[in-house]
Amino acid sequence: MAVRFSSAPGCAPRTHFRRLGTATIWSDRLWSILRPTGWAAVVLAMLAPAVAMNFTAEVRWTRPDFLVAGLVLPGGAALCELFAWRVRNGRARIVFAAAIVAAVCPIWMWAVA
Repeated sequence: MAVRFSSAPGCAPRTHFRRLGTATIWSDRLWSILRPTGWAAVVLAMLAPAVAMNFTAEVRWTRPDFLVAGLVLPGGAALCELFAWRVRNGRARIVFAAAIVAAVCPIWMWAVA
């Protein structure tokens, strides 16, 4: 909820935002943890096959494999970022991010197999 405070005389008015309710604060804190964790998971998922290929012959990815992974994983993360940028409700952000993860996981499992 936006609350407008008046500023000193002669100064331009400033708008300060104050969050009301513990649920909003809780979901915003959770989102601030999930956001960098999600991007780190994308980076690790992209690096894991490249590193594993150096140590074992069981993992053999080709360029198309990395191309699919490079489109699906960052694409899902970018979609979450776009939704988070447009929607300020913390619960909606988390639910949408979970839906994107649920949609990307089967695609990722199919691509890896």
